[in-house]
Amino acid sequence: MIWSDIYKELSARILNMRQMIDSLGELSPELAEELRTVPEVRYIDLWHEQTEYLAEELPFPTPAVFIGFNTLETADIGALAQDIRLQVDLYIFWETFADTYDGAVMQTEALDYLNLMTVLNVLLHGYTGNKFSTMRKTGFQRMDSGGAGNLYRASFECIVRDYSAQELAVVTDMLNKDIVATPVNEMPEQPGDGMPLYDV
Repeated sequence: MIWSDIYKELSARILNMRQMIDSLGELSPELAEELRTVPEVRYIDLWHEQTEYLAEELPFPTPAVFIGFNTLETADIGALAQDIRLQVDLYIFWETFADTYDGAVMQTEALDYLNLMTVLNVLLHGYTGNKFSTMRKTGFQRMDSGGAGNLYRASFECIVRDYSAQELAVVTDMLNKDIVATPVNEMPEQPGDGMPLYDV
């Protein structure tokens, strides 16, 4: 199914970010060191305001990325088929007490959060998926986390060509048909003189 396929592809790309970092070629020693300390994403889920209900939610490790989908526009391209201008939101959450101010004891660890968001942008901006067109970043903003964690939203846009209603309509239509199979030896005789209707 199209939405679960998109979710799984994005999740796999994010979880495999270390492979992407390791495959980068000629890097300055400073940049290589910064990328080496970028934390792994430890949890991915669909977004449903988990950070607002941390006391009630099942605990999850951080850094965590939550994925949300929003339709911005649709265009019909045929019977039950559509092009969808899709917004993909990544909610990047990191529960930490590290501070970013100059002289903070854990400033480097706190700044790694910003580097993580840079890596996620590199992973998705310009990426073309199996079920969606090339993504482009359209927004980046701080969100209220409801607690001690950092929460930012990075938004991307792409086009999804959705044939799912068309495909399921054919399956559903066939479910309502009475199909009778007749064994070959019980087939009725050809009408007329038994000659074929057409010369081939």
